[in-house]
Amino acid sequence: MAIALVRETNNHLMKERELMVAFARSINKTYIKLHKFSSVDYALVGDAGKVVAFVEVKCRKPTMEYMDERGGIFLSSFKWAQAKILCDACHVPFIFVVSAEDTKWWHVTKDFQHDGLVVGGRWDRNDERDEEPVILLRKGRFKLIGT
Repeated sequence: MAIALVRETNNHLMKERELMVAFARSINKTYIKLHKFSSVDYALVGDAGKVVAFVEVKCRKPTMEYMDERGGIFLSSFKWAQAKILCDACHVPFIFVVSAEDTKWWHVTKDFQHDGLVVGGRWDRNDERDEEPVILLRKGRFKLIGT
């Protein structure tokens, strides 16, 4: 089995961690960072160390409105499917936390409904592995962090 190439830089990981800290603090929970080959980034932890959700964190440059005008916020369909398997097996919800320009958002799901499946990704690195099916989530599914 081939190992996936992980492109997370220290700067990228620091931004994601800052976003996770803000989110966890806003809902009065703690978290643990999962290993880099895990299907999701974090486990959200409640009282007595109980895992209450799994969390994926993404830092995006465009505004939420810009992404929504183009169909929604995207996430790898593979990551979405792997998160569903993990969450279903553990009977906990999945939370997608996104920073968009200067705002921070979160979406929680147990049913894994989405707003479309398209080919997406990055084309600026000339790497065919960056293009893949992605699910779309409309802005209306998200809540602002801290509200």
